[in-house]
Amino acid sequence: MNHRGKLIVIPDEEQILQEIFERQVKQGESHTKYLQEFSDIYMLGYHFEEEDYQKAPCDIAEAGHMVIKTEDDASLVICYLPKKITDRQYLYLYDHQVELSQYGQVNGYSLKREEGIEWEKVHGIGEIIQESRVKNQTPSRSQKH
Repeated sequence: MNHRGKLIVIPDEEQILQEIFERQVKQGESHTKYLQEFSDIYMLGYHFEEEDYQKAPCDIAEAGHMVIKTEDDASLVICYLPKKITDRQYLYLYDHQVELSQYGQVNGYSLKREEGIEWEKVHGIGEIIQESRVKNQTPSRSQKH
């Protein structure tokens, strides 16, 4: 197998009306390369380095876009959930939950903005779907940006 995994970014449709951004990550490549491509395409202004594998998806999620990284060799999925989940983001997770649950480990980071920036860990596709459902029902007007 010559691919390492996938990078999927489900844009906040209130900011970016384009299709879901999905790239196959080949062996020897990093997910960060494609997060930089996403930033460049939509002129988000980020300049990620190769070692920003944790910072880059967090920054993109802080901007409102949901990020999903898969690592096939490790049978791992990591979801980065923005503060507010849009309808499209929720529906993507809901529609792909069976596919995502095929991985041995499904974890997530959910952005909480109480004081500064805080990420809460979420475990399993069920918890990720539940967290997304709650965030999808939160009125966007309460967001401070």
